[in-house]
Amino acid sequence: MAVTNREKYLKGIASRVRKGALHFEGEDRPRVMMGGHEVFVSSVSYDTERCDLVYEVSSKAGKPIASQNGERLLSGLPLDTLAAVDAAVTRYASLRRERERNIVNVESRLKAVAKVAKASPAL
Repeated sequence: MAVTNREKYLKGIASRVRKGALHFEGEDRPRVMMGGHEVFVSSVSYDTERCDLVYEVSSKAGKPIASQNGERLLSGLPLDTLAAVDAAVTRYASLRRERERNIVNVESRLKAVAKVAKASPAL
């Protein structure tokens, strides 16, 4: 069961991140314990060299924490942390879609205004 949930979370995150990256705001960063210290997942991205999802961590103050062992693979996170990352990625992907929709709406309205201004005689 846990393997299925892990795969479900990883596939969901991959479909939302695609071949890009998502960076989390301080209050939205999922918590994870590493070496007895509380750190926070600050971003999730697709690593083209590994063809896999990776993540970065930061301290509570938001300072990045470098990895001594290379890239951190998202699949190595505990299931509860993976669920929290999936929830954050889902929220951020939804916000990204809303911003894209808003930009398209603003562009179409600007084009309509420009068309009206062009057709109206100059004052």
